[in-house]
Amino acid sequence: MSLADLPNELLFQVITCLTTPKDLNAFAQTNKHFYLLSNDKLYQALDKQQISSIVEWTAKEGKVEVAKNIIEKCKDKDRMDAIEAETPIIIAAGTGYIKIVELFLEHAFTNDSTNSKAATRADQFRSAVFCAVLFNHKDIVKLLFNFKPHINFYKHNFFSAHPLRDAARCQLLSMSKLLIKYGCDVNDRGGGGPSPLAIAVEKGHVGMVKLFLQKSSLQDGAGNESPIDAKYFRDLVTRAVRSGQNKVVKLLFNFKPHL
Repeated sequence: MSLADLPNELLFQVITCLTTPKDLNAFAQTNKHFYLLSNDKLYQALDKQQISSIVEWTAKEGKVEVAKNIIEKCKDKDRMDAIEAETPIIIAAGTGYIKIVELFLEHAFTNDSTNSKAATRADQFRSAVFCAVLFNHKDIVKLLFNFKPHINFYKHNFFSAHPLRDAARCQLLSMSKLLIKYGCDVNDRGGGGPSPLAIAVEKGHVGMVKLFLQKSSLQDGAGNESPIDAKYFRDLVTRAVRSGQNKVVKLLFNFKPHL
């Protein structure tokens, strides 16, 4: 060993005597050189609970470099499970940190079709979409739909949940336009819930109702009105009347005057 390497060797000996993340972190914060020397040891010392807390923090605060280090340095199965248990992609989708979402998409979802946890991953992915919609993060919604264009929102425990319904409830017009662009149906009544159009009618958002009516298909391919569609449209009018949305009532009758 050369004399030039002696300081680092002495520091490494000090590091080996430190066993707790708290002590290692204090040592690492002494200066940048100490941090670089002790960084790997610090991550190796973290237990599952500490990893979960750090992952949650990175998603809430958008700490991309820390998240990358966690993924890179905590590769054993138990600790990887701790990373995934905190569902950082859902948290980051709500907080709006797209770089964190991108990172965990690449980490956890790229190979989910062959993964034994595919069902859990699918639930997490749907939850991330809902969070991004509710908090009006359009860039994250784009990212998620581009990553997985064909999402079934009626599997497992979601029942009547649908992102366009949430956008209608929150009266998010630009988000609604984006979701329609990605194929969300304004008349979707899957899972037993009201359609996005019905929700917009009850909310009285005239601009949203206009948009949804423009995208609505209330006739068959030959242009003939079906009994189901007529019943559905009458239900829309009833909802508007009961909700006291007079402007929407007028809009509906102008759209279909011979009801």
